[in-house]
Amino acid sequence: MSSQRPLKRKLSNCYARDGNGSSSNSDSGKAYKFQIQLPEGLTTHLTLHDPPEQMQVTEFIKNIQKELERDSNGSGSPTGSASKRRKVKWNPSHMYLQDVFGKKISSAVLFSRFAPNKCHLLTLHEDVGNSVERYKDMWVLTPYTDVLEELPAEYTFETALVDLIDNSLQAVWSNDRGEKRYIGVTVSKEKIIIFDSGCGMDGTEDNSISKWGKLWSSNHRVNDEISRQPPYLQPFFGMFGYGAPISAMCLGRNATVSSKSKQCPKVYTLHLSRDSLTDSSTSKSTWKIDGGIRNPLKDEKELSPHESFTWVEIYNLKMKCPDKYKLQCFLKDIYFPYIQCDEAGNSNKTVMPVEFEVNDVNLAEVSGGEMAIANLHSCNGPDFVVQLNFSLNKGKEFETRVANARLKFVYFPIVEGEERINSMLKKLKKDGYDIKEQFENFSRVSIRRLGRLLPDARWKQLPLMDSKLRVGNEALSLKSCLRRVKCFVDTDAGFFPTPSKTDLAQDPFTFALKRFGSKPISNDKEKHEVSVVICRNGKRLSMSQLEKDYIEWVRQMHELYDQEIKCGEDEPTVILSPSCKRKLGITQDVIRVHEAIKRMGKSWKSGQKVKVAKGAIGTLKESMYATLEYIIVEGLLGDAGGETRLICRPIEIPDDQGCKISDPSGVNPIIEIHKSVSFPVTLIDAGKIVAIDQDMFDSHFEKRLVEVPSINILSNAQHKDLEIESVLSFGAPVRAGYSLPKELVAVIRCASNSTLPSAPLSGQKLIVKVDLGMNLEIVQACDEDKEFNHGKIIFTCKRKPISHGGIKGLYVFCLGNLKKLFKAGLYKFSFSATSEEFGCKKLEKILTVKPDKRSAKWKFCNSTPFSVRVGACLPSTSVKCYDSYDNCVPFGPMSQIKLSIYCEDHILAEIKNLKIEVPDQGSSFTISDVEFESSKVDKIRQNSYMATIEITSLDGLYSATAPCKVLPGALDHVKLLRAQVKKYLAPGHVIKELILEMFDSSENHVEEGTEVAINVDNLSFQNNFGSIHKVNSDGCVDLSGLLKVDSSYGSEVCISVSTQGKEVFRKSFIVPRREIRVVAEVPFSCPSGSKLRNITFEVVSDGTIDEEFHGVEYTMRIRSDQPGLIDEMVQYSFNHGRCTIPAIPVPRKAGQFFFVAYDTHYSELQTSVEVHVTQAPKIELESPHTPHRLSENFQLACSPISCWNDESLQTYLGYTQKLQEEVEAIGQKVGTLERSMDLLLNRKTDLESEISILKAKLGEQYDKHVNLLEGTKETMKQEIEQLCPDTMASVLVQVSKKAIPNLNLKNELKADCDSLVALLATVTDPRLSRVLAKYLGENLMLSVISNTEGSRSFVQYDSDGKVNKSYGIHKVASTLGINIGKSFNVIALDKISPFVGELMNGDAQKKLAIPLPCSPHSQTDPAGFVGYAVNLLNLSMKKLDLRATLFYHLFGQLQVYQTRNDMEQALDYIKEGAVSLDGAIMRRKGIVSHEDQEPKIVFPVVAPLVAPLLQKASAEDVYGIIMQITEKNNILEELLATYEEALEMHRATLKLFRTKYDHLQIVIETKSIPIQ
Repeated sequence: MSSQRPLKRKLSNCYARDGNGSSSNSDSGKAYKFQIQLPEGLTTHLTLHDPPEQMQVTEFIKNIQKELERDSNGSGSPTGSASKRRKVKWNPSHMYLQDVFGKKISSAVLFSRFAPNKCHLLTLHEDVGNSVERYKDMWVLTPYTDVLEELPAEYTFETALVDLIDNSLQAVWSNDRGEKRYIGVTVSKEKIIIFDSGCGMDGTEDNSISKWGKLWSSNHRVNDEISRQPPYLQPFFGMFGYGAPISAMCLGRNATVSSKSKQCPKVYTLHLSRDSLTDSSTSKSTWKIDGGIRNPLKDEKELSPHESFTWVEIYNLKMKCPDKYKLQCFLKDIYFPYIQCDEAGNSNKTVMPVEFEVNDVNLAEVSGGEMAIANLHSCNGPDFVVQLNFSLNKGKEFETRVANARLKFVYFPIVEGEERINSMLKKLKKDGYDIKEQFENFSRVSIRRLGRLLPDARWKQLPLMDSKLRVGNEALSLKSCLRRVKCFVDTDAGFFPTPSKTDLAQDPFTFALKRFGSKPISNDKEKHEVSVVICRNGKRLSMSQLEKDYIEWVRQMHELYDQEIKCGEDEPTVILSPSCKRKLGITQDVIRVHEAIKRMGKSWKSGQKVKVAKGAIGTLKESMYATLEYIIVEGLLGDAGGETRLICRPIEIPDDQGCKISDPSGVNPIIEIHKSVSFPVTLIDAGKIVAIDQDMFDSHFEKRLVEVPSINILSNAQHKDLEIESVLSFGAPVRAGYSLPKELVAVIRCASNSTLPSAPLSGQKLIVKVDLGMNLEIVQACDEDKEFNHGKIIFTCKRKPISHGGIKGLYVFCLGNLKKLFKAGLYKFSFSATSEEFGCKKLEKILTVKPDKRSAKWKFCNSTPFSVRVGACLPSTSVKCYDSYDNCVPFGPMSQIKLSIYCEDHILAEIKNLKIEVPDQGSSFTISDVEFESSKVDKIRQNSYMATIEITSLDGLYSATAPCKVLPGALDHVKLLRAQVKKYLAPGHVIKELILEMFDSSENHVEEGTEVAINVDNLSFQNNFGSIHKVNSDGCVDLSGLLKVDSSYGSEVCISVSTQGKEVFRKSFIVPRREIRVVAEVPFSCPSGSKLRNITFEVVSDGTIDEEFHGVEYTMRIRSDQPGLIDEMVQYSFNHGRCTIPAIPVPRKAGQFFFVAYDTHYSELQTSVEVHVTQAPKIELESPHTPHRLSENFQLACSPISCWNDESLQTYLGYTQKLQEEVEAIGQKVGTLERSMDLLLNRKTDLESEISILKAKLGEQYDKHVNLLEGTKETMKQEIEQLCPDTMASVLVQVSKKAIPNLNLKNELKADCDSLVALLATVTDPRLSRVLAKYLGENLMLSVISNTEGSRSFVQYDSDGKVNKSYGIHKVASTLGINIGKSFNVIALDKISPFVGELMNGDAQKKLAIPLPCSPHSQTDPAGFVGYAVNLLNLSMKKLDLRATLFYHLFGQLQVYQTRNDMEQALDYIKEGAVSLDGAIMRRKGIVSHEDQEPKIVFPVVAPLVAPLLQKASAEDVYGIIMQITEKNNILEELLATYEEALEMHRATLKLFRTKYDHLQIVIETKSIPIQ
């Protein structure tokens, strides 16, 4: 097969760049490709290169017509002959186009709506005539069609159908929440229909329906974002790219696929034909198939309300359809967790992720199938679930592969003797399944990949599921239980399936899963090792721990749910707490003993002779012949999980040594197994126990009738004969610490020989010479257990016979490891032959060990620490006397002891002569009824009350100590600690400081956590605190800030404390009476329209000011009898008992004016004020030194003088007139200045009033929080100084703090520390502060702004290019002893291009009117968009112009989003860059920076500090108020400066006026003029 695609001739209409319209075949520029569906049902293609922005539809249609003509003149029609189709009347003016989204294009084609280099489908319509629904050769499929000749050989009807359903399941899985997930399959003899309500396909290139039939073109064959949560329900099954078309053509010869997406209004179809496709499948032909476009049907809309779907119809079937019910069961097994799932979400409810119907039957209602039947037959107990993570390192040049699997082990119990797995197999066979498996070879492992069953992956067992125990009754029972477990494996996409998706492919992960639980195999050829991480219940486990947990789970399931037999054939004997559980092979405390049962269709009765096969249990080396005595069953009738055991007496054991039941009909029967043996009943099922006749049993018995020899220990004399040291004597007792001999020798003697124990060893004839092993077992008896029923084995040894000193058959046991016997008591030495068939009698010897009385010590008998409480008695305890080996020895004569309790140097209590009673030869005495009292318990409170109790003999030779917890006594009395109650007692106010100390009767603080009841009168608890409180670690109950006063002034409030219903404390307080009064007398009358200025009120209690009325929570309001005159919502805060109202407006009408000042929280606290309002007089504003008044004086003084000649008179009058005009002009200037000063003073008064009102809105704490605003900048300056000590910014900060002689930063550098970028703006969100600082970087944050001239003053370079350290900022740094080691930036504002655009209307912060982000693909605003960074900064009023210059230069149109995901989703909206509040930074579109380091220098954050000031206002509102106050304060400062300038000018002008005026008066009075 050729690997190259056939070349197509490019049909295009190209537009040249010079605009002359000439065609060009150049591929440069943009190419717009279109597939045109013609009215006659044909298809053609059109490509336009570099067209204009828009083209008239008529011209576009003409291009289509030219393309068709070129096609017909070339290689033929693009669709073949069209003679049978109706002709198209090519009248462009009566034709229009329609795109895949249903939009009609009738005027112009806008190429901006079409992406270049992609193919866009357009339908050409005529105004008249019906549109066709089928188009010839509409879709072009892949040319690699030779694969149809090589269909997968393993395809069956079921696997082919499942491949198609996989596509539907993947489609519906991608539906949005709330959209219907539906798959419907209809199978008949004529056709197969598969419908799904998935996302559907259409005619767009990215979502084209042609991809359904085009090989290797699926968009979703592999999905990397597979869910990591089992059962891994992510149905992205596609891997090989040919599932849909190959499966369809495997089922039938023809198929029609119809699909619709939500974006497109039309349904698109394609028609597949196997014969025509295989005929055209050559390397030189192009595979084209018919398609269509139609409207959706009513049935399709009903099945998919969200109007997206796909349905596949296959006809001319090639394969025989299976039975409908079997097909339904098969599909339910394949997709079981998608049909009904118990693991969705946190609820335990079963959900149906997908509505799945086959032939109108919902698969959730089908009860058949292996999965459903397995669920019914499994036990109800918890499953054993294991999570595995596989990883495969492919080498340094490759990435590591990973995969996940979840193993769920399910237990199928045995019930009434029948295995549930057998019951399940019977049910499947009854339902018609061709099941060839039996219980022994039943598949105990099934596998799902991404929730889909792999039907051929039926493994027998995992190595983990096999028992590691090989011998013993427990191993047999466990092996039977392990065969009742089935493992359901769920895998993710890390595991690869076979092409038919029926099994796991051969892969390292598959190999590792199959061998899970086995020992690793070292293979030098295996280069890549698969590592497996095991987790269970979120905890990582080793393989050994997992095996242990798994076996324990199997045992629990067996105990809870297995029921091997329901009952026997006789009435049982019930035995409680049998003493020989271990020998019986049971664990429960109740057993039923039967003498007859029925098993495997046969009866088994007591007395029956049986043969137990060799190896039936691990210790059975050869076959055993025995007599069945009893059948025991654990538990009562109906109990689950009980073992059933067969009690058999071996042939060599006589009847009296077999199993016996004493008093079987009594109240409490007892069973003793003696030398009988217990076997599991399952050995009958396995054929390991069979019934035999009496003759066979008797024949075997006769063979065992031989003489039985015995065992002897050599005496001390015989040991000496062999030159072996041995001093062990079993006759007399020995003392604890006794040293055993190194060796002990035993022999086997003949039964007739009785002289061996004392006779010297002179020959071999007394000793049996046999190649037989001998065991020595030393058992230590428990206390007073002389029968050694519960003894402890302390030594065991096995030896073969050896020769020594010419004597053969000696068994030498080395006791060197045992060395000494320290524990007093009885020791049994048991010698026995290793083979019971030899019949040698066991030898048992008893050695008695006594305590060593030569040394003694005392010990408390308590296993847990003492606990004693003050005021109570010490707990009763015993003290024992031990030897040095911890053996009990009797006390000597004694009647008194000393008892003390202490902790380090603190003695809590001491009793020096405590009387005791010690029994004669007693080894213990008891201390009881000793009352404990101490007042020093608080000294060990920090040590968790832990102390030491010690008892000592009066002579001080013996003592015993033990840890002791000393607890304080019960609550006895209460004291007030730092109780500042009275000063907080006011109606509605909270008592800020109230602590109660809790003591017992000995003045110890009571124990932490002690609950007490706090009862209150006329008080209430805040924040839902109840009356029950716990004592804290300091022994106190802290009620500070919890109690609120509910009563009025002058009332009584009360607090009491109770414990266990008894009141131990009560305290009452009186709420002081208070009144509000005016500090200074209010004017009796005021002119109308004026204001009462600075009226001060004070709160008085008992004649003194109550200074506790202080802070934002203590406020008052003003109301008047004039509606609207006073804003009654304004609250004025108290400052140490006083509140000053800056201004109270007076009505504009004359009359009586009343207003009331009252407490905001308690209106009873108020005072009334009455003011008489008079009509304000009209005032004529005229300066006292007006030129008009001066002019009158001049006229009066200038009378004609007769004695003067005319010339002198004219000179005098001219000079006087000129002087008068000068005085008049100066006087007018004085008047103007005085009127300006009056206006400035009035404006000053108004500003102060406005500021006071704004401050009142924020409360008394305004100054504190404004200082905090300034403090954020001060804090940032400290950060700069500490974290960036060697920077230019640090130098500017330090200069601002220190006065350096002959240095003026403003003059020398044209900048100071307030010019740093980091200190020029604030923000209201700390997240925004951090991310903007990250975006700029530390260097820009520490830049200083100046102008071009100022930037030159910072640094000067020498002729060699080096920095001149004696100039500019380096000179300043040297005076401070700082060496600037980092580069710095100086930003010249006059060189920055400002923002070109408008400002937001009415915005006080002068924010920039930047348009909201937009996208060419969406009309909506981006999700999570916060704003532009340049507009999110808060600037002071003096620096608002920096937003459009400096900060627009730094940030531009940087966008801010809430989260990283919002920023990534808004990629089409971003032009210059973006950041998110969770730290993501995109400096350029598509380039995301990942920076973990937190910035050291950030913008000051102010909103979190001021937000709590107003409960009903946002942080931005509060900040706005403060900014208004700041702005008005700035205006006020400028106004005062202007007033000072006007005042100074007024003084100078007035002085000049007076000088001129006096001079004029002299001229007039003296009638003379100055001589020139």
